[in-house]
Amino acid sequence: MHSKKQVQLTVGGMAEHGCSEVDTSPKTGFVYDGRLTSHFCAWNKDFTERPERIEGCYFRIQELGLVSRCRHVPVRPASDEEVRLCHTDKHIELLKKTKTMTSEELSHMSQSYDYIYFHKNVDENARLAVGGAIDLMDQIMSGKGC
Repeated sequence: MHSKKQVQLTVGGMAEHGCSEVDTSPKTGFVYDGRLTSHFCAWNKDFTERPERIEGCYFRIQELGLVSRCRHVPVRPASDEEVRLCHTDKHIELLKKTKTMTSEELSHMSQSYDYIYFHKNVDENARLAVGGAIDLMDQIMSGKGC
C-alpha cells in the first residue's frame, strides 16, 4: 500500500515522463435529491419504501466522507419519451393522474398493482429517479468519470 506522500510524488512526477494531464476528478457518482424523500406508502408506515431509507443512505455516505469524494449527478425529470422506453402510455397517464386523486382513490389504485404505492408525488418521484439514473449512466458510458 502506498502512502499519500508516495502517491503525490508519483502523480507529480508523471509530468516528467510525458504525462502532462492528470485527471483527479471523482470517478464514482451518486444520484440524490431531497425531493426523492417524499416517496412513501401512506397506508403502511413500515413499508421499505419510505423517506428514512433514502435519507439514511445519503446521511451514511456523508458520515463516511464519501460525498466529497464522489461526483454528484443531479436529478432531472425524465421525459415521457424516456419513460416510454420501459412503460406504456397508459402507465404514464396513470401516474400523471395521481396528482389530483384523493387519498381513497390512491389507496384503491395501489391495491390493483403488485408493488406500486401511489401518492400525490409518485409521478414526480419516479421521473426524478429515472432522469437521474439515465444521466448517471450517460456519464459512465461517455467516460466522464462516473
